[in-house]
Amino acid sequence: MEEALKDYEENLKIQNNINQLKEEMEETWQKINTLKKEIQEEYEKSKPTFDQITQLAQKRDELRNTADIHHKNYIEIFQKIIQYENQLTKIEEEISLYKTQQIKLARERREREQQEKRKKEETIIQNKVKEAQEKLEKKKRVTLQELKLAMGEQ
Repeated sequence: MEEALKDYEENLKIQNNINQLKEEMEETWQKINTLKKEIQEEYEKSKPTFDQITQLAQKRDELRNTADIHHKNYIEIFQKIIQYENQLTKIEEEISLYKTQQIKLARERREREQQEKRKKEETIIQNKVKEAQEKLEKKKRVTLQELKLAMGEQ
């Protein structure tokens, strides 16, 4: 009987330990459920903020894409401006070259015209000299001017 009593007491201790563990387990489950509820409540509270953050992130990405497109367009336009400036510089250089050539041609034309004018004047003077000399040879009347021409003074 003592042995049965010992077994009974030992079983009772084990049963008490099991009951205590069951109570601790129940308390732990209650704590877990309470924490789950709190977590769910916090999640529900934070969900609008999270949704707002998600929307803001999407908007940021859209703005970034738009900015990238505008930047790409800016670069293309800037490159075109540089091309046009280079073309303009080239055209200005050509214009300057043409102006220089034009000035040179105008100078040459004026010189040619002056030479032609001088030749005509010389021809006229030579003709007058010839006429004056002929008049003197024929003993015709000559003016003082014609006399000077005939004598070689001009």
